[in-house]
Formats: sequence, C-alpha cells, structure tokens
Amino acid sequence: MIYEIPDGGTTVALTDVPLREAMIAWNRAPIKFEDEFDLCCPPQPPPGIIVVWQPDHAHRARDYRSSMGACCAGWRQATSRDRLAQLLALAFKIVARDGVPVGQVQKALMGIPEFRKLWNHEFRFC
Repeated sequence: MIYEIPDGGTTVALTDVPLREAMIAWNRAPIKFEDEFDLCCPPQPPPGIIVVWQPDHAHRARDYRSSMGACCAGWRQATSRDRLAQLLALAFKIVARDGVPVGQVQKALMGIPEFRKLWNHEFRFC
C-alpha cells in the first residue's frame, strides 16, 4: 500500500512498513560548539529521519548515522505493544535529544501502519 501525505504543496508517497520489519534511521541536528572548536569537528549531515524495510537492500538508510528497530536484536521477537512503546520512546528521543524537527519525525513514522492507527486514535493499549 502507498500512503500519501502532503508536503508543502506536493505529495510524498510512502510505502507501508510494518513496525515489526521497520528500521528507523536518523541524523541528529549538528552539535554547536564554541567557535574555537568548530575547526576540529567534521562536517555533520543535516538532521533527518527515514523508515525503511530491514534488511535495507536498497541502501536508503546508508547516509544516516543512527538506527533502531528491526536492525536490533530482539525487535522482531518483542510483542507488538512493546515495539510500539519503544517506537514512541525513540520518537521522543529523536526530537528532544537529537533535535530532528517534529514534523519530519511524524511524517516518516506515518509510513508505519501501527503508528498511523495510534495517531488516528484507533489504537488501544488495553
């Protein structure tokens, strides 16, 4: 299934990736140091996030420095409820700790059907 969302006047098509099979990859926002240290730091990629199937045969996540999800031990064996809880905690960390804009995170995670159900208030934890 293709899920389409508006993106500044255009439409972005996302292929559904079930949470059990999803690898979430992201780049944190560049860390700001004092001017004297700026010359020591390698260039950092812009913040961003992508959700891909694992294994990532198309190598869509290769330019991202961090990843979690189906690429990690125990992800597929966890219950669907535990995976969703881990995803929500991860989304919070990516925004609060790593500085990726909320809109980018929400847009990427909308490609996961379980997240869309939760977002649309259809999902129940009980």
